[in-house]
Amino acid sequence: MSGHYRNSTYCMKVSMSLTVAENDTDLCFNSKMRFFEKAELSKNKDITCPGIDDYVQPGAQPDIVWYKECKPKQWRQTIERKRDTLSIKDVREDDIGNYTCELEFGNFLVRRTTELSVTARKLDSKLVMLPDCDHNTLWASEAEGSCLAICHVPPLPYSHTLVKTKYQSEVKGRPEAFL
Repeated sequence: MSGHYRNSTYCMKVSMSLTVAENDTDLCFNSKMRFFEKAELSKNKDITCPGIDDYVQPGAQPDIVWYKECKPKQWRQTIERKRDTLSIKDVREDDIGNYTCELEFGNFLVRRTTELSVTARKLDSKLVMLPDCDHNTLWASEAEGSCLAICHVPPLPYSHTLVKTKYQSEVKGRPEAFL
């Protein structure tokens, strides 16, 4: 089924290369044919439906349906669907997963799947390190006071500190302040 195909469903004839693959068991996509995207926690992220314009008539609005983990989803208010883009405002941990866009093209379904991974926010110079009473565990927090990470470090004095979150992001260097 893979090969070169010509679209003659509208006036402009187009030639394209097409790869067809079986879906993985119980999935709506083949895991070897996914796109990959990363998003930062609490930031905004757009996931596009790549290469879908090849299957849309010029000037037409595509009727794209989005799925998460191959299931229809009731999207929260901070996730908007616009043409070929799914816009996630304020990325959360539960946004991790596979997003599939689907478009009908004649008698066929065209799908694209993107795996989204989420990383911790990049920490900036407002980071304050607060040791607890035994000086072995450190809490990393921003000036606003929200806790971002807990890490285990050697006893004081510190020359360098490594902070790891469950998202595997890290901060290296000397903390600005100890209380």
